[in-house]
Amino acid sequence: MTTRRNNIKLYPELVNFNNVTPSPSPIKVNTPNTKTKIPTPKNPVKNIRLSTVRTRVVKPPQTTRTAAKKKARNAAKKVATKENRNAANVNNLVERMKKINLRKTTGVRKTPPTSIDQRPKKYPLTNMTNFKYNNVSKIVKFKLPLKYAEQMKKLWEKSDKERVEYAGVLQVKHTTKNLHYLKFENLKFATSYQRGEVSGSAVQFATTEFVSMHSHPSFGKAGLKFDSPPNRAKTPPLYFTTPSDGDFDFYLKTLANNNKKNQCNIVLDKHGFWVVDLLKILETGKVFNGWDVYTRIIELLEPTLLTKAGIGKKLAKSVVSTDNFLYWKCPNISTWLTLTRMVSKIIFKEYDIKMTYYYWPKTNINLRYREAELRFRIG
Repeated sequence: MTTRRNNIKLYPELVNFNNVTPSPSPIKVNTPNTKTKIPTPKNPVKNIRLSTVRTRVVKPPQTTRTAAKKKARNAAKKVATKENRNAANVNNLVERMKKINLRKTTGVRKTPPTSIDQRPKKYPLTNMTNFKYNNVSKIVKFKLPLKYAEQMKKLWEKSDKERVEYAGVLQVKHTTKNLHYLKFENLKFATSYQRGEVSGSAVQFATTEFVSMHSHPSFGKAGLKFDSPPNRAKTPPLYFTTPSDGDFDFYLKTLANNNKKNQCNIVLDKHGFWVVDLLKILETGKVFNGWDVYTRIIELLEPTLLTKAGIGKKLAKSVVSTDNFLYWKCPNISTWLTLTRMVSKIIFKEYDIKMTYYYWPKTNINLRYREAELRFRIG
């Protein structure tokens, strides 16, 4: 049996082994456990750092070509998004304009017509003018601009000063095929130097445009034949005129002649003007003469018939001037407008003639000036 020096630390009993006589009885040696025991804690601590570690995948390095492709792809996406947005805005704007045009065109249409030729179109005459054109009936409908109403008033003043009737036309420039554009140009006039009518070349001049007019001068300084004593009230009475039998005969004759243009007829007097529209007769085809219409107007304006209608007495009185022309005496413009509306309804019902009276602008501060509605037919 051999011993090793390094066993002395592990076995202290062998320190004096060589000097000791071996005993006959066996020696019990306690061999200690070489592994050290680690005490286990009551509450084991979890390794937080290791539990929160995530697995990461290493990306390959990005080359210059890949970065350029990615940048181009993102730019293309932005451009496509912007183009889609612009296209959507344009489509919305087009739809809105279609709805606005449908509301402003002639007639009431919930859905746009299928045929392009049947669609009513709108062509502006001026910025301040409401203008409508119907492709089916070929009728132009618009409001008379204020500046042309003022020019018509100056024409009447010239006629009244010279004591002769003038015929005038309002020139309208347009293209005859599709009416690509329409506008007023000038107000021109002519006269035959007669007090009670327009004849000769002046009449032919009045048939050269769609809108024609002629003037009725006032009774002048000569006074009236059968007038009442001078009115001492603060507001003197006013004297008005109506279209005569000769006027209606002229309108009916030119309406039947397709070669003549004038279809929108205007009669000028001191306080305003009449607009006489006969386009309804083209549909109904009624036959009559100017004397029938004129005498019917006189009957309706007589005080006796006005009393039966419940309007009142002495609202209008017929008077004759020294040169044998008929005028109507009325206290004010408001009363005259009320009478003319009543007469116009009956005349339109019986003869299909639409008559409307408009007073001159800036003549009465208590009344609001209303733009005249004019119509004529093209084609």
